[in-house]
Amino acid sequence: MAANTIKFNKGNTLAVAHRGVSGLERENTNPAFLVAGAKSYYGIETDVQISKDGILMIYHDDSMEQKTGFKGSVSDYTYEELRAARMKNEKY
Repeated sequence: MAANTIKFNKGNTLAVAHRGVSGLERENTNPAFLVAGAKSYYGIETDVQISKDGILMIYHDDSMEQKTGFKGSVSDYTYEELRAARMKNEKY
């Protein structure tokens, strides 16, 4: 888990980590969410979609092709099919 981040005086502002701390970890992943908690963010923003069989899944884009190579969207696949998806290596 990344330990360095920019510190700022929040005052009364409640900071929300966009897709977790996506500048330090891959967006919408457990590590990104854990960093947000460790850095005392008020909350996180994430994206939730529903699989073909009604399971809630965290995924941002409408199309899965760019990040996983799967054609279509989350709603085109069952939970078990989505478990086989692997994110392409990318900088975050």
